[in-house]
Amino acid sequence: ISSEFVHRSLAMRITADWCSNCPSMAYSMETAKEDLQGKLELVNLHESGGLTFNDTYTMRLPYNITGYPTCIVDGRAKAVNYSPSSYTINIIKNVVYETEYAYPVTTGIALESTLTGSQLEVDLSLYIKEADEYKVTVLLLEDDIIAYQSGGGNDYEHDHVARLSLSECTGDVVAI
Repeated sequence: ISSEFVHRSLAMRITADWCSNCPSMAYSMETAKEDLQGKLELVNLHESGGLTFNDTYTMRLPYNITGYPTCIVDGRAKAVNYSPSSYTINIIKNVVYETEYAYPVTTGIALESTLTGSQLEVDLSLYIKEADEYKVTVLLLEDDIIAYQSGGGNDYEHDHVARLSLSECTGDVVAI
């Protein structure tokens, strides 16, 4: 097992299928992910509509989100936009760069999943350099969902959609 940890950031988009501005935020997040080449993971949390994730409200509360679309990067920075925007893309990228350089990596997570029929098996390993209390949230995401999206039409492709929490949505405590 390698002792080198690779830094990755997380961007969560709070959304709904009735939000006509949300496809623009999705585009900005996807563009930032492509530009960052493996340094950014995406999660889309639908609070209402056909792709509702029941824990979205609980997960967005700490961030004082009052409207859609809103993106939270690394749990500490908020970005909003209403059209594909290089400004929003740069906000996301700059937060990722700041996190990478200002916050040293002290933990690593390896996850492997296997789906056999309707049985999902998840093997999660944590690698921790510094003793502390941590929280880990594991979400099942789905890609390539073709469904309605205001501003995107009836055949809009939804990716990185949270479907199920395999842990407490606010994280299971892991104390080392």
